[in-house]
Amino acid sequence: MAEEKMIDVKCSVCSKDMQMPASFVEKGKEKGIDAMNMPHICSDCTDKVGDELGGEKMKGFMEEVNMQMEKMGKNNEIAEELAEEITNANVGSLLDELEGEDASEEDKIKEGFYRGVWMTLFLIANNHEPGFLDKEVEAIKDFQEKMKERENGNA
Repeated sequence: MAEEKMIDVKCSVCSKDMQMPASFVEKGKEKGIDAMNMPHICSDCTDKVGDELGGEKMKGFMEEVNMQMEKMGKNNEIAEELAEEITNANVGSLLDELEGEDASEEDKIKEGFYRGVWMTLFLIANNHEPGFLDKEVEAIKDFQEKMKERENGNA
């Protein structure tokens, strides 16, 4: 698994050197934003701003944002590692099964993707209460729709 490439930027408040993920620049470009020239704020200045602009409320908000960003990064890291492990463990049997089939490359790709999605949903559902997927199906579909829009540059 490749680590996220980081790029150097400067804090817009104190000019301290800091880093941000390179993917932010690409996502910004997709949305017409110049991420390299947008304001950046380091954690030291964030703490100071929190004290000066509303004290605990602002500081709590920034802590929550930082915690969510860290959680997203960890979840992404775990998801990538598990996806690679599961793929490597199962791709051989999938290819063997599909080899005798008169299926197009597109159909084979779709079948592989379907199995990955199915396995993910199956494992999640089995680790939650009965009826979990019934309750979550709309949220999952909404998330998938938002991801499609983002990939198409409409978000």
